[in-house]
Amino acid sequence: MKKKLTVISILLILLLAMTAVLIICSELGSDEKISNTPRLNNGRKWNIAYLQSGENSHNAQILKALVDGLAQLGWLKPVNWAGLAKDAGSRQCWNYLSSNVSSEYLVFAKDAYWSSEWQNSQRFHNRKEILTRLNDAKDIDLLIAIGTWSGQDMATNLHKVPVLVISSINPKTAGIIQDGAQGFQHIFAKYDPDMIARQIRMFHLLTGFKKLGVVYDPSDSTKLYGNIEDLKSAAAEKKFELIIKTVSYSSLPPAESAKVLYKAYEDLSKEADAIWVTAIVDSAYLPEIIKSLYKNKIPTWSPYGERFVEAGVLFSVRTFPAENAADYAETIAMIFNGVLPRDINPQMSNRYELIINHATAKTIDYKIPRGLLFATDNNYLTFKAKEKK
Repeated sequence: MKKKLTVISILLILLLAMTAVLIICSELGSDEKISNTPRLNNGRKWNIAYLQSGENSHNAQILKALVDGLAQLGWLKPVNWAGLAKDAGSRQCWNYLSSNVSSEYLVFAKDAYWSSEWQNSQRFHNRKEILTRLNDAKDIDLLIAIGTWSGQDMATNLHKVPVLVISSINPKTAGIIQDGAQGFQHIFAKYDPDMIARQIRMFHLLTGFKKLGVVYDPSDSTKLYGNIEDLKSAAAEKKFELIIKTVSYSSLPPAESAKVLYKAYEDLSKEADAIWVTAIVDSAYLPEIIKSLYKNKIPTWSPYGERFVEAGVLFSVRTFPAENAADYAETIAMIFNGVLPRDINPQMSNRYELIINHATAKTIDYKIPRGLLFATDNNYLTFKAKEKK
């Protein structure tokens, strides 16, 4: 009798367990079905706002691709971009959206756009104005924040509006997102945690440097932008010496800052056999700063893209942030359907394309490996040399 009861008990436990699994799966499936489903916000449209650290060539592309992704999910009718100039910036793109979007669910208000234009004074002004609007007017339901500055400025408990952070190199290092209970529930940032580390390893592979130099200002945010922690980790892994040149330039006028940086990079080129270029005052001064490295035939890498290569840096990578627009659109849909931003998986892997300044390679006598034009790393990088005419 006891054996029969034991068997029956086991069967009942298994049956209950299977029922629980089916219920959970059903609920998960239900969440997934509604996660992208367009819906109103208690009977009214969702208001979306936009903040960027400053203008970049890819910002408008991200915004357009994100809107196209929302259209594919049914949150708005497809936007006819033909009426917008191909070289339009993010401000023009936003204005176009505010006038041309047809949606039963979303609003892109013309006065819900801010850009800090890479200026600290404008950045602080924007932050104050946005926080006031989020807390007083309470007419914004989600804010798209493009760039690390924007993410940092909105990563605060001074408001509770969901924020989608895009194009921040490492939002964890920047303090935008955090692990565990310390994290902000209303902040979301997708990122590739190994993006900088892979670039450093690739730079080391291509040049074989033994001493890598970097300039940064400890009184500013350049420790973050200078990738110092990633550089230290790579130095320990690859057994190269990391030479950090500490200079205070961020508080100086632009022209004076450029002179300080020019001297810092020139001095560093006498100690290091390769340089990681991040500390600059303005892209307009970058070519002159880079010229100081030509004398000592120093190969350079910057993680900040094509404009650095065009200015004379030997290597960088081209990224394709608009390719992740479908993910960003889905994230917005999930948030509008009740998912906490912090509960969405933030990690992703990006596609990169290595770009090379051929003129710089010739100037410093760097021989580009023959196979580099055709080499492909299927995991992360597609190599493609850029001819500078």
